[in-house]
Amino acid sequence: MAKTKVRCTVTNSTRDATYFVFPYDWHGQVDDDEYPETIPSGDSGQFRHVSDGTGKSESAVVYTNGAYDWMLSWFSARLHENKVYTEIREAGYFENSADWCYYKAKLEGGINKSENIWPGYKATVAITPAGTSPVLSATIESVP
Repeated sequence: MAKTKVRCTVTNSTRDATYFVFPYDWHGQVDDDEYPETIPSGDSGQFRHVSDGTGKSESAVVYTNGAYDWMLSWFSARLHENKVYTEIREAGYFENSADWCYYKAKLEGGINKSENIWPGYKATVAITPAGTSPVLSATIESVP
C-alpha cells in the first residue's frame, strides 16, 4: 500500500514565539524530520507526517506560547477526502484535559479547512482536498 505523506507548514504570525508541546498520533508518525521545537514570531516551521500500515495519516500536534495551547489536526488517506480541525484553548488544556476521542470525531466530521478564534488569537488550517501527498498550511495570528 502506498504511503500517505502530509507536508505541513506551520506559521506563527503572533507577537511571541510558539513552542512544540506534543503530538497525538491516531495513525502514522512524523517522518525523518522532527516537529519544529520553536517557531519564532513571523516565522514558519515544516515537517512531514507519513501513514502507518493502514494507509492513513491522522494526527494532531500542539503548540503553546504559555498563554494559549494551539492544536492542529489532519486526516489523509487513499480514496478519502482530506480533512483538518484546529482549536485554541488555555495553556495546558490539551495535555491535561483534552478528550482525544472528541477531537478525532471533530476531525473526521470536518472538511479541508478549519478556523478557530480565542481571545487575542485566530488559527486557520487548510489541506489539499484530495490525494495522498497533500499540503497542509497552518497559521496562528494575533487579532485585536
